Amino acid sequence: MPVPKIILSNIMERAISVAKQDGIRDIDNYRDQIINEAAKSAFDLIKDSVLFMKHSYNLWTVLAVLQEYMRVSNINSDHRIESGGRHVFVIQHDLGENWSLFTKELLSLIFENLANVRAGVDITPNFAIAKIAL
Repeated sequence: MPVPKIILSNIMERAISVAKQDGIRDIDNYRDQIINEAAKSAFDLIKDSVLFMKHSYNLWTVLAVLQEYMRVSNINSDHRIESGGRHVFVIQHDLGENWSLFTKELLSLIFENLANVRAGVDITPNFAIAKIAL
């Protein structure tokens, strides 16, 4: 089910806004906890979707399903292989810094758990770029 980008961008912003209203002083730490838990939850939930859609669960099937989700949600993505075999995954979501942090955490979990490698993930408020030697 495609989810409008405006909903995705507002979810994190509302959580941070509620925290501020409730008087949480260390909002950055709170935000990081929300993002980490959301990424862990997404990583755990992806497995069922991947198994249902692709009938196997590995790095490449997970990435394929994520790419399909991004396509139906109008999030641009690209995967290219540079000389030397380094893979570059670019995600242009246009959803803000919090979504970039979530994407960075989710990609890190995927690569660490499914490929046993650490990905370098650079972010801007609208992009996440993962570079990894596979």
